[in-house]
Amino acid sequence: MSRRSLSDVDTLLIIVLILTWVDLLITTFLANPSNFSEIPVLVLASVLLLTLFILILAYRLSRIMLREESKVQTRYRTALMISVLFMFSAGILSLCTYLSEIFLSSGVLGAEYLTIDPNEDQATLLIFATHVMRLFHHIFALSGCIITAAVWTRQFKIWANFSKAQFVKSFYIVGVAIIILFVVQLITITLQYIFYWTDYEHFGQTPPEIPENLEMIFMVLFLVATVVLIVYIYYLTAAGSSMRVPYQAKASRSQKRLFLPFFFLFLWFFTNILNVSAEAGIANSIVTFVGNLFLLAAYAPISFNFMKFARNVDSKFLQKNLYLAAIGTLGLSTFNIVGPSRWTGMGILVGYLVAFSILTWSLANISQFLGSREALSRRLREAGVQFLSDMGEAEMKAQSIKQMAKVMTDVSNGFMQDLTKMIVRSPPTEAEIRRYIVSTMGVEATPSEREVLAYLQDAISFAQKGGRE
Repeated sequence: MSRRSLSDVDTLLIIVLILTWVDLLITTFLANPSNFSEIPVLVLASVLLLTLFILILAYRLSRIMLREESKVQTRYRTALMISVLFMFSAGILSLCTYLSEIFLSSGVLGAEYLTIDPNEDQATLLIFATHVMRLFHHIFALSGCIITAAVWTRQFKIWANFSKAQFVKSFYIVGVAIIILFVVQLITITLQYIFYWTDYEHFGQTPPEIPENLEMIFMVLFLVATVVLIVYIYYLTAAGSSMRVPYQAKASRSQKRLFLPFFFLFLWFFTNILNVSAEAGIANSIVTFVGNLFLLAAYAPISFNFMKFARNVDSKFLQKNLYLAAIGTLGLSTFNIVGPSRWTGMGILVGYLVAFSILTWSLANISQFLGSREALSRRLREAGVQFLSDMGEAEMKAQSIKQMAKVMTDVSNGFMQDLTKMIVRSPPTEAEIRRYIVSTMGVEATPSEREVLAYLQDAISFAQKGGRE
């Protein structure tokens, strides 16, 4: 067994998720208005350090992802660079905000941060700057999420059209749904911050006391986000359950697992409804955190599907990306969907963006790997059916094997030529192609198999540009 290194992507991602959940725990229970004034500097200093660590790990993970993508001359490098730029802009803004809040909460200006009068001249500029930095932190982080989702959703669409694989089509629907979810969240956050700054009476409240004229708008946004989340989780679960390597025995999977996430999603929805009119306090904090745990439980079966599938594949490349998808999926539960804006814990959103970026990147790699094999096997099946139709199954004797093998080889050559036009980091190898051809011809475990393999060894000649795994 190989030793795990701190430079491994999955190890770095696990550390990011642990830090993000610690940040979530701290800011849920220690940063509510009932006790914020007692330990503000300690809380803010803690989450500042957590955000700094997350940002350092985000830098290392981003370098790894961009370096891997540069090997295939990705057309999306500019968009990915912009997404990474937004990620670090959000992180730097969060650090600056924490420093500002530490200064305000220290009492240097003569009052506590959450009780200070925003109309006082000595504090107005700093409070305004803090408020603006928080707003742009959310805007940059969510914009980074939207760009990342758009980049890889386009990849899902390309591979869905090329492979006709059902699970890739599900990934595409997942991508569209998450883009809508991020847009709804961006609208919600923007409305909340505009409302806070234009209404001093509600400034600094967590959660805010939303007036009646805005409460209905936020409720509609929450319901829209919930419907989108249902679609998102369903198709992500369906994709994880339907993935397969062509001609590999499909493991039996319980259909109950497909609906298990929705039980916990209902519990998450119920806890959010309880929090709509709840007053700030320890009870509210407990319900909020339990809601996050229910969301984690909803994503756990999806993560388990990726993990289980990874154990049954031979390719190290595919296995690595399945493990990344399993880990990244668990990070989705830290996302605060159309909930009250946090006055602390901004590292949570940065950690989420890191996990989401690695998750969607790994799903794109999985789509390329399995999609290319699915497209090859589909073309071989179609050619095999056509050959049998032309020859007649009764005439499929030993003398016809070479003829069918020649047809299969020609199909494989044409497929590999088409594949060179696609962005794929691990195309089918010659050994894989021979295995698929033999399986398609239905001559496995027969006396003719050796003859077919010997013929294919000499007959297959395809473009191998980038063909190493």
